[in-house]
Amino acid sequence: MTLLAMGSRSKHIRLADKYLVLNDTSTTYIDPDTWTALKDPRVEYRQVNLNIASNLSKVYYHPRGVSYDIVFDFTGEGIGQPDVPEELLLERTAKLAKSIASVSLRRGVKAHIRDTVAFNTVDSNAPPATESDAIKSKGARGCWWSAEVVGPFVFYGSIPSRYALGKVYHYLGEPMKLLWGPDLRINTIHVDDWCPAAWKLVQWISSRPRSEANQLAGEDLPPVRIKDITQDSLREKVGPECCPRSDTPRAPVFNLVDDTDLNQGKLLRMIGESFKIETGFVNAFINAYARVDLSGAADDITEKHARAIAEIVQKTGIDNVALKG
Repeated sequence: MTLLAMGSRSKHIRLADKYLVLNDTSTTYIDPDTWTALKDPRVEYRQVNLNIASNLSKVYYHPRGVSYDIVFDFTGEGIGQPDVPEELLLERTAKLAKSIASVSLRRGVKAHIRDTVAFNTVDSNAPPATESDAIKSKGARGCWWSAEVVGPFVFYGSIPSRYALGKVYHYLGEPMKLLWGPDLRINTIHVDDWCPAAWKLVQWISSRPRSEANQLAGEDLPPVRIKDITQDSLREKVGPECCPRSDTPRAPVFNLVDDTDLNQGKLLRMIGESFKIETGFVNAFINAYARVDLSGAADDITEKHARAIAEIVQKTGIDNVALKG
């Protein structure tokens, strides 16, 4: 949105999200560049619950009575929360994505870009995955986030958050250790690379009919197999808001990733060099505990991090930060 406002000839940009943004206050962290963009007279911010059908339709009402040319869909729950209930993922991710796409279709939107994260399990020694590869889904998020059009391989907050923890462990005077191991891939893409790629995709998809786009870059999106007793009840809840499981839709799919081939070992080495701290990985016992109860392990360490972050914020006097206790 910031680049659209500052570097394009867009006549009107509407940003719809769940957070309260009013004047210079917000219920979520907003960086200075985004605040500047929000003050642009072409930009309209609207706080809205898109899960309500009437709200979703109103978001598409253009002030000049025309249709929007471009829609970017970034909706979905559970990016940083592996234990989000499946019912919530179904309602606020899978069904919502279908609803938004349906309105875009009715409104004649020229380019509807759905961005999502690929929650997939890939072996550290496996070659890079292609758009057509059938990859094992990683947990419930892999089931309900699977219909992607543009997919960076890792959610946006992981790298900045881990770098921030470098400062935390420098403050604590302790080694920084991560779960799992150095070969775990965390392939990334920077926002400065993602934005021009997404804009190129807008130009590409809006300049040709859907049939041609599917022929050039279309991939089948088969239904994720729902199994085990826990998920049996979800079969009845899918409903008409989702694509019928008997169908296999086809859409242009693009994976976006940079060429660093980043893994945990490389990242930890960079953090150690930046903050002059000792780094490494936890022992097999802690890894085993995390596999059994990842949420519990995360809660334990988060409490420690939160206390340290609160102390750092208090001592530095820097209050406007993205991550604090």
